[in-house]
Amino acid sequence: MLRSKILASGLAVVLACTLTACEKPHPEATVTAGTSSAHGQALCWAQDSALSAQTCAESLVAGALNNPDTPTVKIVSDETLSISVDPKVAELGWYPAIGGQRLSEKAIYGTYYRFTFPKMAIPDTGYSLQIIAQSAKNAPRGIWVFKLVNK
Repeated sequence: MLRSKILASGLAVVLACTLTACEKPHPEATVTAGTSSAHGQALCWAQDSALSAQTCAESLVAGALNNPDTPTVKIVSDETLSISVDPKVAELGWYPAIGGQRLSEKAIYGTYYRFTFPKMAIPDTGYSLQIIAQSAKNAPRGIWVFKLVNK
């Protein structure tokens, strides 16, 4: 009886460890401006399909600017920003957006993108830089949010 309990407990531990190992971490992205750099995992990630509104609520993305844990990059206007994404993100394409405005008309299939932040005043609250990964159906499958604040 004791032997079967030990065996059952051992099997339960092995099964739990196996199931935990199946959960893959979300891919990361890195944003750099001058000497300031930040990296983070996707707020939402669908391994092989598009995200649904319920999977990644807009409020989660919108609230990222007020969240102190949001990766933050210090910038000045007219400075070059670079974005680096995991190769898994680049496979199906991705694009950056600031304040909901896409920075590239077409999807980017490389792991690196750089642009010059426009000459403009940066508000105290900063700007939200979103990186949106596409699915095979050109719908979002991953979203990262970075906060861009005045240096």
